[in-house]
Amino acid sequence: MTDRFDAPLQKTPTLTEAVRRAFGKAFVFSGRAARAEFWKFALFSLLVNLVLVVIWSMIFGASVTTLQVTAPDGSTVGPFTQVRYSSGWLGTIFNLACLIPALSLAWRRLHDRDHRGWWILVPTLVPLIAMQLLMIFFFGISGYWSVLTGDGALHYAGQGAGLVPLFFLAMFAPSIYVFVQLVSSGTAGANRFGPPPYAGAP
Repeated sequence: MTDRFDAPLQKTPTLTEAVRRAFGKAFVFSGRAARAEFWKFALFSLLVNLVLVVIWSMIFGASVTTLQVTAPDGSTVGPFTQVRYSSGWLGTIFNLACLIPALSLAWRRLHDRDHRGWWILVPTLVPLIAMQLLMIFFFGISGYWSVLTGDGALHYAGQGAGLVPLFFLAMFAPSIYVFVQLVSSGTAGANRFGPPPYAGAP
């Protein structure tokens, strides 16, 4: 790491400065990151992904998937057509390149709020687990397996419908909590993770 990336910020970084700083400190999981650093890098990632979606869709078009739901009585509902636009392997390469810088930046951003960095993993892991359980309870094992294998049919089981609100609460509550931390200003002065990201900050 060069000194200019490790040095405290003298002012609010521009978009270019925030991106360069994020990549320059890609493997730094200690210290703190300012709110502007995090959100300007997020804006950069969003804009690039949108451009890649447009480019890929213009070249290869949209992906069309047809799904059909089979009820317990044997009747079918559908088919339902899903049209998805993606950035293809261009987006995959870009997002893989941004994965570690984004993770370390979010880690340091939570440090700025005096939270441990592993909290950034909670909005990913908890909803992922909750969604798998929701699929199993709502569509049954056969319906869940049809999604995994991509056979185009969901076999409705009607199980666990009463648990749906709990699953959605489990999916969104951790994300909302972490989002609030990411948009909030950092703690005043030094905290257990180091001095504030701005030089001369109280």
